[in-house]
Amino acid sequence: MSNYNPFKKPISKLEAKDLAVLKDVPEGWYIEYKGSLPKNDKIAKSITSFANTLGGWLFYGVKEKESDSREAGEFCGIDNPEEAEVHVREAIVYYSNPEVFFETKIIYGGCDEIGLPDNKAVLVIYIPQSNSLPHIHGSGRVYRRISDSSEPMVEKDRSRLDAMWEQKRSNYEKLKEFLNTAPLQSSAESPILHLFLMTDPLGTRGHSSSMSFDVFNEVIKSTPFVFDNFYSGSNRFIARCTKGNDVNSDLLTWQYFANGTSVVSIPLNMCNLCNKNYVTNKSFLEGYEWGGHFLNLLDTSGLNQGKIIDLNQLVMLFQHILTIHSALLLKDEIQGQLFIKVISKNMNKAIPFIDFKSFIDFILKCGVPLPLHDDWIFPEGKDINLFYPYKDDLNFEGGMLDYVNAIILFTSMMNCFGLPSSSLFKEGETVKEANTRLVQEFPEIFKRSPRTTIIND
Repeated sequence: MSNYNPFKKPISKLEAKDLAVLKDVPEGWYIEYKGSLPKNDKIAKSITSFANTLGGWLFYGVKEKESDSREAGEFCGIDNPEEAEVHVREAIVYYSNPEVFFETKIIYGGCDEIGLPDNKAVLVIYIPQSNSLPHIHGSGRVYRRISDSSEPMVEKDRSRLDAMWEQKRSNYEKLKEFLNTAPLQSSAESPILHLFLMTDPLGTRGHSSSMSFDVFNEVIKSTPFVFDNFYSGSNRFIARCTKGNDVNSDLLTWQYFANGTSVVSIPLNMCNLCNKNYVTNKSFLEGYEWGGHFLNLLDTSGLNQGKIIDLNQLVMLFQHILTIHSALLLKDEIQGQLFIKVISKNMNKAIPFIDFKSFIDFILKCGVPLPLHDDWIFPEGKDINLFYPYKDDLNFEGGMLDYVNAIILFTSMMNCFGLPSSSLFKEGETVKEANTRLVQEFPEIFKRSPRTTIIND
């Protein structure tokens, strides 16, 4: 698999002056120059051909030299690069099956070093070699890059096409196996969430970690989590929160794999409803504003079996996890879109509790949610297109962006606990108003929650 990069730096860090190197880089296997943005079908033709071959770089706003060398000659730029970026993504949605993963960067002028005008920009697109082959163009053809040709060619070799299909099948099977086997084995019956954070689910970018055990240790110990037990596996580093806990039970566990994937296992706080009298015991939910009301509702509903799971800490845990994973990738110099998958275990008859009045009102109106399925996966399915994408286009920075994404992830997966996201909304509240309020209220709920041994004060 090729990781050819003419710039020797990630696409996200490119500057206008970096494009000067293209003056010595000809079109061919890995490079294509276009002075302007073509129609959508031709955009998809170029991008799918790179994905189907060795990966490569596509530049809109760069003209090749008029000589036979076909190197970058004029950095003419394009108008309205943001709109052009949207057109590129639309082209792949409508003219590629399956959709191609790619990254973009808009390089704005002016830059005297390459002659890029002030009012123009170059749209840079990086397409890694795909493991979801083949990507079929909307015309029904499969395009590939051929030698030093500047234009994609139709693939007609049946054996090569069969090999593409087999490669795709193999890599999807590997992904499914990873999702099934990556969490550490457990014999406990308590509810647990496994959070998968992946920038390269199908191995399309060929990530290979260069992180040492000591650096992993350093990053994890600098977090709010009380990780105190560290060890290594054949292709991963592992950290666990053992302080004050039974080391043989399910504990908060972080696994960091050689491809830049984090798998975080989160045991959920729970108590068993052994008999009706136990429902009145408020010690488990002590400190919560609506804990007593919730237990009374369970009592009046006649529920005396099952298990209460405390979901009030999940948003803040998700925020810390997203921030830590970003820190690990930064140390490892790995970049790319983050995809998230959540897999739960032992959820049968798990009664969720969230310390909101709107949650209590939901129970009064609709009854106590009592999921009957033991395990679930969010988003449902193990296809690459069924991962939850981290939203990096929100108007927030740093930890706040992670926090807002944590809220969005939590409210999106609430259906798996038997709760619509609207169960957190006040009557008459719009989605925007509810999200604004939740940003303010979740930290307060976390402060009310019983302190655990996995978070530093």
